[in-house]
Amino acid sequence: MLRAEHGAGSGVSVMDQRLGAWMVCAVAGWFALGCSDEKKAAMSCAPGASVACMCVTGQSGAMTCAASGDGFGACQCESGAGTGGVGGMSGASGASGNGGTSGGGGTAGSGGFVGRDPSMLPTAPSSCPTITEGEVMFGDTKVRVWVGDDGMSLLGPLVIYWHGTCSQPLEAALRGIGSAGIARIKSLGGMVAAIDSPYKSPNNFCPIIAGTEACPGTTTGNGVWCREDYAIADDIVACAIQQVGIDPQRIHTAGMSAGGVMAAAYGFSRSGYLASVTTYSGGGISTIVSPSIQDPNNKYAAMIVHGGPSDGVGAANFQTIAGYYQNELSGSGHFSFICDHGMGHTIPAELGDSTVQFFLDHPFGVTPEPYAGALPTSFPSYCTLP
Repeated sequence: MLRAEHGAGSGVSVMDQRLGAWMVCAVAGWFALGCSDEKKAAMSCAPGASVACMCVTGQSGAMTCAASGDGFGACQCESGAGTGGVGGMSGASGASGNGGTSGGGGTAGSGGFVGRDPSMLPTAPSSCPTITEGEVMFGDTKVRVWVGDDGMSLLGPLVIYWHGTCSQPLEAALRGIGSAGIARIKSLGGMVAAIDSPYKSPNNFCPIIAGTEACPGTTTGNGVWCREDYAIADDIVACAIQQVGIDPQRIHTAGMSAGGVMAAAYGFSRSGYLASVTTYSGGGISTIVSPSIQDPNNKYAAMIVHGGPSDGVGAANFQTIAGYYQNELSGSGHFSFICDHGMGHTIPAELGDSTVQFFLDHPFGVTPEPYAGALPTSFPSYCTLP
């Protein structure tokens, strides 16, 4: 499996470098300002060359370089169904477990941390779609759902995921939450819902997919997501509580790049029910869009991830944007910590497990802060307290 390896003595192949450049320029882009000439050149590949990738099912797959030599196609899985061109986002997770899944007793356990019930849960729409594993339509919006088959017997966590520019919902399974993280959430009776934005390539940003309009409404960043999309998340939350058996204390959100900025804005705007937030190369808030704070009394925690000085697309530097977010949270009395992986604009494979553990340890309104003294030893060493 391809991955951007790091650490002393590690080597990164030319193919890995090309896919890494492809991710920066195409998968998790931010502003429609284009890529550097060096990154565009690095996207080239030998026509017909094949490289390994990982399917959402965990199977091995293969991507083939286009005849033009300007990039790889979709990850083709053994079943014949591709992953829709996520390309370089796929990679071997290689992450160790977190000591197994937490206990039941009707509500998913999470190491003994107890929260309180939120008072601002959304109201279900007049008609909810049937929630099953796979693609589910919430009105006109496609949502990729991963859900357990326990019915209402367990009350598990719910994660709302927002993908990046040029990307797609399977980003959640490939890196954002990870296949192991999703399996853990499902085993607890929970669900992951990744919303599919139809506005993935505003201003013709993406070199591999057709350009789109910007989202109609008030954008939270570059036009991939708008504040009006909060209503879709509200419907997912309300319908999941009805059908899946979601613990109302364990509703969380995460996102990458444009999706990471959306997750930060959504956190403030739906602080009446969100328990905790993870941003991958995101954040920002008032420096990009002024948030409306639904419940100022909910001082939810945030796990803020960025890739160091090289985590940038165009004029946007996500190390700086992540810093803005942490300052905004600290000024409002929220707990947060930084994971600076130093690998640029990507999500390291090992962080999915840490994000899931962070969510399980942070139910709505938990007090005292579980990580105030130290982060879990299973977290990467580049995750540090302020």
